[in-house]
Amino acid sequence: MGLLWVNAVAEQIDWRKRRLDDLFGSNDMDKLFQGHPQTPPPFEQAGRTKKQPRYYAVDPENPDDNPVKRALTKLSETPKEDRHKLLESFDPRELRSTQPWITSGAMRFYMKDEDKEKGETAADQNNIGNKYPFVYKRSDGQNIILSGHHRATRALLRGEPLMALTAEGD
Repeated sequence: MGLLWVNAVAEQIDWRKRRLDDLFGSNDMDKLFQGHPQTPPPFEQAGRTKKQPRYYAVDPENPDDNPVKRALTKLSETPKEDRHKLLESFDPRELRSTQPWITSGAMRFYMKDEDKEKGETAADQNNIGNKYPFVYKRSDGQNIILSGHHRATRALLRGEPLMALTAEGD
């Protein structure tokens, strides 16, 4: 029984990798949505840890000691013309998802080049945490998308790296 389970997991991982490779650079939203208005993100779901993820954790004695909060504070304190220097490049095939859905309407918005160049977002224009995709680099090697699932999917479909704000931790 154990060997069958291992083989099934290996086949699922191989299927996910083939799917990401098939979508990478395809520019084909139909291949992803297959006529549906929404679909799960194409990325593997972020794995769970036994303790609360560091990006959610708030120490009551030191509430500002949170890597995500520090990164967003640094972003807000950086002049707009220099914010691109805070971004890191990621291969979208190596990302993990934290949200259950992406929508075809938002994907159509992001697939237009002019919106990418203007830095506009499909939602939450005034939320500084949504200005750039945000990837949490977990100590176990998982790169977890905290915000920007549609833009990460755009990068995948375009065969481009995702430029994202980052934080690191457990």
